[in-house]
Amino acid sequence: MVFSLPTSGGKTFVAEIALLRCSVLKSKKCLFVLPYVSIVMEKVSNMEDFGRKLNFHVEGYYGSEGTMPPPPGNQICIATIEKANSIV
Repeated sequence: MVFSLPTSGGKTFVAEIALLRCSVLKSKKCLFVLPYVSIVMEKVSNMEDFGRKLNFHVEGYYGSEGTMPPPPGNQICIATIEKANSIV
């Protein structure tokens, strides 16, 4: 999926909905790549609430954080660019 919107157009929101749909409805592992550690930490914190309610695991990958390799099962991995390269 490729989409383009202006600043504050909702690109991150669209990505989050796509991730949740893929993880919950299709039981797939998803990778959400973000540029900064602070944004990864924020998204992990926000998505963990959904994970507890909808029965999927959310894990952040930045610095020394994150289980390598990611465990099997439906999971959303939220990573910095550097950690995403290691995961892929």
